[in-house]
Amino acid sequence: MPWFQIACHRAALVGSRARHLYRNDVPAILAESTHLPKDYISFGRRGFYQSPSLVSRRFGAKAWTPEEEKELIALRKRGVKWSQMKFHLEGRTTLGIIGHMNTLAHGDGPLAKEARDLRRAHRKGIPLVPEDVRRAVQLHDEGLTAKQIDESIGKGHGPARIRQFIRDPAHFLDPQRETRFTPEEDLLLAQLVLEKLRWSEIAKHFPSKSVRTLQSRWEFELRTKDTPSKAVRTNNGRRAWTRRDIEEMLNLYKEGRTTQAIAERLDRTAHQVRWKLNVHGLVRGGHREIDAEAADSVLQGLGVDERVSPDLGEEMRKLASSGMTAPQIALALNQKTNVVRYWLTHNGRNRQSAWTRKEEANVKRLLDEGKSVVQIAEEVGRTKASVQAKVHILKGREIGKSNEPQRYFSWTPEEETRLKELYLEGTTAKAIAAELGRPQHGVNAKIVGNRKAGSLPMKTREISQPADTEAVTS
Repeated sequence: MPWFQIACHRAALVGSRARHLYRNDVPAILAESTHLPKDYISFGRRGFYQSPSLVSRRFGAKAWTPEEEKELIALRKRGVKWSQMKFHLEGRTTLGIIGHMNTLAHGDGPLAKEARDLRRAHRKGIPLVPEDVRRAVQLHDEGLTAKQIDESIGKGHGPARIRQFIRDPAHFLDPQRETRFTPEEDLLLAQLVLEKLRWSEIAKHFPSKSVRTLQSRWEFELRTKDTPSKAVRTNNGRRAWTRRDIEEMLNLYKEGRTTQAIAERLDRTAHQVRWKLNVHGLVRGGHREIDAEAADSVLQGLGVDERVSPDLGEEMRKLASSGMTAPQIALALNQKTNVVRYWLTHNGRNRQSAWTRKEEANVKRLLDEGKSVVQIAEEVGRTKASVQAKVHILKGREIGKSNEPQRYFSWTPEEETRLKELYLEGTTAKAIAAELGRPQHGVNAKIVGNRKAGSLPMKTREISQPADTEAVTS
């Protein structure tokens, strides 16, 4: 047997239950030429006899026949376990049977519908009968617990599965019959949710919708809308924070309410409330202590944008850029400290506008004059970090253009013609790159591409005889 087949078979065995499949410490494939019984397989020092067909099937699989597929469907309908089906289907393994069942279910053959129905009916290895779901819902309405319902049905579904039957009966009875929501259904769903009903009670008004579908519809589509309508997402279901929302959030925060309680009051998520509190500096680093003074400071700062004029804001920004603190700025401009601190926080203590071409040209000129980054920052009115980043970008552009001037341009017809002439003359790629002003690797790539396209011939090495040697002729 060829060595590569031995290697492939040996690799296929690694990772299975028998990590190394041997016959008396001899690889199973090589045991064909030994005196050992053909049916004997050894896992280390322990061995057992097995059918030759079971040994051979590990190293390949044959195509499924229509008769085998029908037998597989019949066995699945009878509830035969996967591990027992291999004794009814000669030459098949458990994994191969499961894989072919999935293949049938995902295909479009004559047995595809039956395979899909069986997959839906056999969840967690237990046949799912619609009568079990209806029975579970009926017993739940009578007041029985999930454990009592499972014992009453007596099929081993388990309490967890029974709870799923009760919560989503429509999903288990017919998962494909759910349709899109109409405006009337959206309005009814919103009304029922606002009445604080349980989801199981709300689902009774929607026979063709599961509880999970209703929850998703409310959470992602209707919760943040003023008027429920057709399925249209608007800004991913978010709405902007108003001044009234922030004031109510801060007052609840001062009362000692948790973020979850505040979120329920404002009809928002706890993550949104926690993020907003973090923005105002009230929840940082996981600290849960109530900072009433900080909350009052934020409340006093609300509406600052309406009271601060553009000239006053520009003056505060200049003083802040010079290194003055909020109390010093407030004392200099005769303003409240909370107003100054809030305005600088939300309007940018060092916020800068986008760089203009005129500013970039000014930075280039100052660089050519030998000015430092600090001097350039003082002259252009930018921070040191901003100027340093811009200088890095400008230097990168100049390096790219100087070293590879044609990097961003395609080949022109004139360049391709000249390349062909120089190539046919025997000029090296380095000389061609120097004449055309392109990098050598670009010229090499172009030559290879033209060779493949057939526009340039392949070079042949010519071997010439020395001048003092005469050619021997017959």
